[in-house]
Amino acid sequence: MGYFLSRYWAYKVKNFKNYSDLGSINQKYFYFPLQVVPEVSANLWAPNFQNFLETIRATAMNLPGEYTLVVKEHPVMVGWRNPKFYKKVSNLPNIKMISSILTSDEVIRNPKCIGVITASGTTGFEAVMLGKLALTFAPMYYNELPNSAQITNFNDM
Repeated sequence: MGYFLSRYWAYKVKNFKNYSDLGSINQKYFYFPLQVVPEVSANLWAPNFQNFLETIRATAMNLPGEYTLVVKEHPVMVGWRNPKFYKKVSNLPNIKMISSILTSDEVIRNPKCIGVITASGTTGFEAVMLGKLALTFAPMYYNELPNSAQITNFNDM
């Protein structure tokens, strides 16, 4: 039953109507890549940030006014989260959902991308290597590099 439900959800997510076109985002943004769960980097290293809906909401609320938060699902997770999750995220203020078909590289290399905000993912490391900011909620090996820092509370943004 779980397989059929995940395939139905994948269909619903692929046909989700509230995706923003990356090219249509007019303001500078931070990229928030959703992570695969369960996964050690999300569940063990960042246990206080496992509720992605709340983490996304709090992050968007605490960004300076001139920035928006761009959220993208991990391609492996398409079909595993309830489609209602994406609707809730897309209805939050200061959020733009983009399709999981785009690569993280495309999203980060966009000139409007300031950096990545992630619980603990390697996408933050990719951002640092591309000269962008990386803010993480968990202590990560790349926080020692320039342009990277751990956020210990949402007000630090």
